[in-house]
Amino acid sequence: MKTYSSNWLTNDSGTTLIEAMLAIVLLSVIILGGFQFFIGGNRVIYSDTIRRLAIIEAEKRLETAFLYDYSALEGGLNESDTPVVLGHITGYRNTVITAVDDSLDGQATADADDDPDDYKKIVTTIQWTDKTTHQVALSTYVSPDYRL
Repeated sequence: MKTYSSNWLTNDSGTTLIEAMLAIVLLSVIILGGFQFFIGGNRVIYSDTIRRLAIIEAEKRLETAFLYDYSALEGGLNESDTPVVLGHITGYRNTVITAVDDSLDGQATADADDDPDDYKKIVTTIQWTDKTTHQVALSTYVSPDYRL
């Protein structure tokens, strides 16, 4: 006597159309997820590349401080909205120099060395826009004897 099994796991008759469609849908979801991963990664790499180029531009600007005498720093390095090229994007560079009066030797007219400007702070900011506005800023301090 023959026994018929209704267990679909042991059924060797092949795959049904529904099983094939389910496999295609599942594979499509996995592939689309993988594409999103690569698209998002590419976007992050692009953004990081532009940010690195902006940092390099800011570093170059700060390094030019060594070309100036201490007394000529403010007149030579201050700038506003200077265009810089960051890959294929144009950014804008601002450099601001401010005198700093250190409180360790007194302040203003009570200064021990009679010079209220003990050192200068140089801040370079680069700003660019690609869908949103981004900005990097680097700063350094320079004393009168920075070239010794």
